[in-house]
Amino acid sequence: MEAFSIRRLIKDAFRRFAGEEAAQWLDGIVFGWTYDKSVAAHVCRPKQLFKDFDIEQWTKQYDPTQCRCRTNRYLSLHSQHTLELFPGSEQTHVLTMDTSIINNGWLQAMLKAGLNHVPLRAYDIGEALYEVDLLLDKLVIVSYDIASKSESRRRKLKQLVLQKAEAKMVGHCSKNRHISAEPIDRTSTRREIDFLTDHFLICPTDKSASTPPFVCVEFIRVLALRKLQGSDFVPLNEDPDPLIDSIRGELTHLPALHVGNGALPHLMTVYKAHKRTFRWITNTANTVVSPMASLCASLLSFLIPCVQGTCEEKSIEMEAEYGVKPNLWWPIASVGQFATNLPQLLFSVYTADITRCFETIPTDDSEHSLVMAVRFFVQLALEYRRDRSSRDVIRVRVSADGYFPSWVEERLQNTGNELFFNEEEIVAVTQWCLTHNLVQMGTCVWKQVLGIPMGLACSPVWCDIYFFRYEYQAMIRFLRTGNERLVPAFDDTYRYVDDLCSLNNPSTREFFKEDCDQITNPIWIYPKSYIEMKETTEVKDGEVGISTNFLNMTIAVSSREQGTYSTSKHDKKKGMSFPPCRFMRFNSNRSIAQSLQVITAQTALILLLCTDPREAAKEINEIVSVMFENGSETQRCWAIVKKLLEGSFDYHPGQVDRHLVECHLRTDFNMD
Repeated sequence: MEAFSIRRLIKDAFRRFAGEEAAQWLDGIVFGWTYDKSVAAHVCRPKQLFKDFDIEQWTKQYDPTQCRCRTNRYLSLHSQHTLELFPGSEQTHVLTMDTSIINNGWLQAMLKAGLNHVPLRAYDIGEALYEVDLLLDKLVIVSYDIASKSESRRRKLKQLVLQKAEAKMVGHCSKNRHISAEPIDRTSTRREIDFLTDHFLICPTDKSASTPPFVCVEFIRVLALRKLQGSDFVPLNEDPDPLIDSIRGELTHLPALHVGNGALPHLMTVYKAHKRTFRWITNTANTVVSPMASLCASLLSFLIPCVQGTCEEKSIEMEAEYGVKPNLWWPIASVGQFATNLPQLLFSVYTADITRCFETIPTDDSEHSLVMAVRFFVQLALEYRRDRSSRDVIRVRVSADGYFPSWVEERLQNTGNELFFNEEEIVAVTQWCLTHNLVQMGTCVWKQVLGIPMGLACSPVWCDIYFFRYEYQAMIRFLRTGNERLVPAFDDTYRYVDDLCSLNNPSTREFFKEDCDQITNPIWIYPKSYIEMKETTEVKDGEVGISTNFLNMTIAVSSREQGTYSTSKHDKKKGMSFPPCRFMRFNSNRSIAQSLQVITAQTALILLLCTDPREAAKEINEIVSVMFENGSETQRCWAIVKKLLEGSFDYHPGQVDRHLVECHLRTDFNMD
């Protein structure tokens, strides 16, 4: 953590130098931070493991009976679950969350702090003062009030700030001499990191991204190769470099896209400890396909308001014709959006997970393909737009800060900072991305032919669009086949990517029956050939479940006759088989403000999700307790909570009485 607030120090120095008028000099100026690499940047090396190796030599030499993890040192860390992950195998391998696998005390302590931990650096007052000096020079450039002063006054002002900063630094060093730098760059630590990453994959854990598992390199490569040799991928008989050049050549008509030298995507993985399996992700960051994927996400996201407008118009039209207003737009963007739309009375809850949705969506040109869904989505958006304006061409301004789409009347020539897209060209961007679903492992390249890669910037938007098509068409189909009575049951139905929740709809599961003949029976939502539903509702009394978790919220119906219910925060880290790393450690080399923002964000979320003041107080106390265990001062944490409670209406829609929450915190948990 930083020794003091540099902004406050500069502001106080300005006020002392120029009076109260200087208090406004920093208004509108944001002080940014440049952080050192986190531990994850040092130890998580999926590119080295899955891409930068000789796959042919490895394939010839690999012998599971001679695996490097079979030494006596690691035998106790072998897991029987590796046999389940690779059926037919007779050899177990290392798969553990135990940091005792590390043979360096310093590195072990850093990994226990979490993959998001930024190692502490040695105190260097000279280097820190140099950084402050550079900051003051930048302030002269961005602040007219400072730049308008004479050079001699600016020099005196800088001298005053540097003197105060040095005094603060010296005082901090004398009080905190017990804090030592973490030797992440020491030779012994680097040697241990190289040895560890040569033998084991270290990756994030699902639901606890900062907690590292350790997996045998040879074993995880076997799993990766088996995935690529499955039916979802086909090998390409092309070398990576010519393929990259070819892709770069295909994008010359879009000069604003900065492809650079590029590279092909490679695999990475996340360990799902609660299911003892792995989630495979295609890492497309800084690759030859990432600019087009980001462009695709920008274009499709830009069309969402138009499609939402279409849904509202169509709902009104259907209501006039059939006397029932259908809910045609189910996607939500956050748990907050879900919480603010909860009904006053709740009689039933149904939640389900759309299993393997990324892997099963067809990417060909068939009727149920993603391309057809995107085409349907784009047509709805453009029809809505053309009914209101002659501007039906999207212009995308490209800059270092991202992609900025807007509507224009005419499609002009693409330039170095502007791109133009009509209806067909928007769809063509998706088609291009699907055509280039490539993965490199070693010097070999595979193309994904079924499903969409989890890792593309546009993948979440694609999922929403794919499922939206069937949700929209199902509601219209119910009305047009004389099943109007079914439509109101979906008024409170929501979907977040692949998580579905339907409220006050006791017959929801009837729409997802596997034995439904979807050719003759109109009562279905998603095509069963590609989409599989797994209900996650807790069923009681042999009827519809009255308790379930949806996103970060737990919903419990207390009376199905009266419709009373309660909501609370669902912590996915609770009940795990290992101690998860939670939040940021105080001794991580980050700003105190950033660390304490965890309390602000978590408390605001609790106030949003909880209806019981006692439950909300209990959850907030747990957050403060974890922050204390991580090294933060309890009083500082409670001060943030109290400040938040004073203005809590800015953070939640009023589901819980903040005064009662504060009372419980004071009486039950000694908040002073």
